[in-house]
Order: sequence, then structure tokens, then C-alpha cells
Amino acid sequence: MNMNASSVIHTIILILIPLVPAITYSESIVHEHKAHTHGISEIKLIISDGTISIKFESPANNIVGFEHAASNTEEENQLKRAHSILSKPASIFSFQGANCTSIPSSVTIDGLTKEPHKHQPANKHQPHSTHKEITAEYQFQCKSSEDLTSIETQLFNKFPNINEINVMWISDKNQGMSVLNPNNPQLFVE
Repeated sequence: MNMNASSVIHTIILILIPLVPAITYSESIVHEHKAHTHGISEIKLIISDGTISIKFESPANNIVGFEHAASNTEEENQLKRAHSILSKPASIFSFQGANCTSIPSSVTIDGLTKEPHKHQPANKHQPHSTHKEITAEYQFQCKSSEDLTSIETQLFNKFPNINEINVMWISDKNQGMSVLNPNNPQLFVE
């Protein structure tokens, strides 16, 4: 069988994509062991076959200014505001070179509300911690994603406590890591 480099990369990506949930689960088990640094957030990005998947993770302090269950109306309002902003992916990410529309997203702020979400069972493998994270997962369907040149985020404008976003990305053509900041909020996709 004669496969060119593009076919091999595409095959590898197709093999790896189903493993993302398992990797994400294993990350949640060991999450307490990785660094939790205020001011720094993470994005994991997969670009494949016209779909862009983005997982954004941040210490809650970067987003709402605290990492405990909301204890007053002001903190509850900060959580609602953050959830509202993070639930609108089209206002957070813009794509240059490709026309992309968002598919329903999910935002997780567990541990910060007064009542835990009933639909998510407690993770018995993860010890209780005062370090709380906010996670949002997005998917975009793109026409001509092969023409995508860059992705710009408005996260720095919407959440000024974010100083840096570490981005790990993989596409049908390439993979890489980048560091975004308020002066450089754009990821160039090669």
C-alpha cells in the first residue's frame, strides 16, 4: 500500500482522536499533581477534517477571582457572568482564513457553586483541593479549514487575570506549542 505523508498523518490523527477522552480522564486523576499557577491558563486544540476542538482550562482565580464555593451574591454573579461569557464561543474565538461556526459547548464550574451539580458523580480518585479549575470545551465546524491561518482569542480581554495561555495543538498537517499573552493573542496555524 502506497501512502503519502499526508495520509499517514491523517491516519495517526484518526487513531489519536478516540483516545482524547481517555487521556482527558487520566489527566483528571493526576490533575492535582500538575502545576496550578494563577495567571496561566491552557488550551488544547485539535484541527481535523473541518472540525476544530478546543479545551480551555484555567484556575478559577483567573476567571472569577476566587477558588472557593461562592459565598455571597457578588461571587454568585461573578460565576454567572463567567459562565455566560464562556458559553459564547463565537465571542471568544475568531478564525482567519476559514469560516467556522460553533457547535454546542460545555462549561464546567463545579466546586464553585453552593450546590454541586447532580449530573456529575464525584471523582473518588481526585483528592479535595482548594485549587479549583474552570473548564470549557468547544467545537467549531469549518468550511475550508485547510485555509485556516490563525485563531485569535478574546480571553485576555474578557478575563484580565489571565496573563498567559499555553497552547498545545495538533492538525492534519502539523503540531506544536505556543504561548499567548495579552499582546499576542493569536495562534498561527502552520
